[in-house]
Amino acid sequence: MTVDEFIATDWPTQSSVGSLCLSLWKGLQNDTPADHYTLGTLRELSHAEDSESLAVAVMYLATAKVGVLETSLLYEVDGLFVEVPQEDQLLHSRGEPVVHPRSGMPMEDDQLFVVFVPGPKLLPKKK
Repeated sequence: MTVDEFIATDWPTQSSVGSLCLSLWKGLQNDTPADHYTLGTLRELSHAEDSESLAVAVMYLATAKVGVLETSLLYEVDGLFVEVPQEDQLLHSRGEPVVHPRSGMPMEDDQLFVVFVPGPKLLPKKK
C-alpha cells in the first residue's frame, strides 16, 4: 500500500488528523530532504495549528507500518548536534541511560533531543 492509501484506510475522510497526515506527507515529499526534523519544522511543513493533532499525525507517520518518519535522539557537542547511535537509542528505550562518548558519563534526558528522521518511504529509492 502507498502512504496515501494507509492514511485513507486508517483515518476517516472527515478526520482532522487524517487531513493533517496527508498535508504533512505532501509537505515532506515536496520539501528539500533534511537530515532530521523537529516538531517545529514539521508544524511549518503541515501548517498545523493544533499541537495535539500534530503530535498524533507525526507519531502515526513514524510507525513502522507507514514508514515516513523514524524517531531519533540527538545530543549537542561543541555546538553541533550528533545523532545517538542506534544501539544506544534502543538501550535508552528500555530505560538505560545514554552514555556521553567523551565523558563516559550518563546523559540526563534534558541533554537529549527527540527528532524525526526520514523513514524508508521518504528516502530516495536505491537503484
